[in-house]
Amino acid sequence: RAAKAAFDRGDLDVAIAHYTEALDLCPGLAEAFAGRGGAKLRQGLCTEAIADLDRALELEPDSLYALRDRGQARLEAGDPMGAIGDFNRKLALAPADGRALCGRGQAKFESGDRAGAIVDFDLACKLGYPGSKELLNKARAGK
Repeated sequence: RAAKAAFDRGDLDVAIAHYTEALDLCPGLAEAFAGRGGAKLRQGLCTEAIADLDRALELEPDSLYALRDRGQARLEAGDPMGAIGDFNRKLALAPADGRALCGRGQAKFESGDRAGAIVDFDLACKLGYPGSKELLNKARAGK
């Protein structure tokens, strides 16, 4: 709980420390790997985030947060195809996730699939996901 509370208030170093403590006590805790990976992602530590998220997904292959965050980490690390794979798995499990749709749309756009990006951003708009309209307009403009 302390790790999640620190994460939610943006105190990422404290969150990482708490997740690490939890993993010291229970090394197979997928939720702790996913949480620590998410915190590292928000710190811009994509390689470290991916390592934690990989471990979370080894332990819990259908972890929705780990799939979405690893997709985002892969996107930010310059691996749009890996990101698309993660977002596809996430969306197969939870199709109404605007954040995952936008992430996949961004990955598609970066990989040259402008039409696919537009479809994803449009779906996210229909779900009312914040920022999706701007992404849709940029994709339509080819930016």
